[in-house]
Amino acid sequence: MRLRRVGVFDRGHAFEHWCTTYLAAGLARAEGRLLYAGAKQKRLMLPDFRLAGTPDGLIEWPDRSETVLEVKSHGAAQNYDSGPSEMHVRQAELNIELFHEVTVHRPEDIIIYGLAEDYGRLALHRVERRPAIFVEILGKAAAAFDADSAAAVTAEGVVTKQCVICPYRSRCAAAQARAIPAAGTGGLDQATLRSIDRLITARQRAVEAEEEAARARAEAEAEIAATLIEGGASKIKRNGYAVQLKTPTDGEAVLEIRSA
Repeated sequence: MRLRRVGVFDRGHAFEHWCTTYLAAGLARAEGRLLYAGAKQKRLMLPDFRLAGTPDGLIEWPDRSETVLEVKSHGAAQNYDSGPSEMHVRQAELNIELFHEVTVHRPEDIIIYGLAEDYGRLALHRVERRPAIFVEILGKAAAAFDADSAAAVTAEGVVTKQCVICPYRSRCAAAQARAIPAAGTGGLDQATLRSIDRLITARQRAVEAEEEAARARAEAEAEIAATLIEGGASKIKRNGYAVQLKTPTDGEAVLEIRSA
């Protein structure tokens, strides 16, 4: 009898089933619940923005706070004890926002890593919600779907090293770039040049993230100032922070936020 070869996707499904089964039982004993998992797993979609995601579950804790569940298996060659992968964080962040956008749930998130050879070895990582990331995700989706050709789509897999599993790797910007003769290589070999390509892509993403963070900060500060003005308050102090709104007679209001 010939046995079917088990691949990474089978491994992932097996670990997810094990994890959600025991997690659901434990939550039930603690008067919590595991929703959107197993047979009740649901794809969350925003068709108008061409975004979708399928979380592995939604934990409702005994105090009724909520957490999106992402379950990832890995082999002995990987180690996520010190932190989750960037790709998994982005997936988790998208699922957080999808829950906020299309359901009544308001969760944060958690990623559980399990060693495929030993389910007893688990690594848990918390991913806090960053609403500003949703704007970036919307922009990237629009850029990808509205591009005139596959070559115009940013090859993010170059940074996350996921090109090997991408079905479009032969047509994306990274593949097209390799076919273009180099105009100025500085005498560097191709391996070194590809390393610089990855670093430039990473730098560009960092610049874009800084710009998005600056916009999100400005929007948050403007809303804080407006809320204080509307409430007739000039300063507050709570939860480890202090906020003061200074309104000079000869200029615009200045918001100061510091640790308290």
